[in-house]
Amino acid sequence: MDSKAVAQTGLVGWREKVADKAAGPLAERTPLSAQQARAVLGALFFGLSAYYLVGTVRRAVSEARA
Repeated sequence: MDSKAVAQTGLVGWREKVADKAAGPLAERTPLSAQQARAVLGALFFGLSAYYLVGTVRRAVSEARA
């Protein structure tokens, strides 16, 4: 499995629909192919999900300690 396929595994549900719609225009305006643009968007969505998860865990731990 290559890096593009791994990055695109995060594209499920509404995220996949957003990436499908945005990949074409993004590929036209950048040197990326449509598949690369989808991979970038997948990685971005994955990173945001991880960020939100870490923030939620931090708040939960903070509340538990208080």
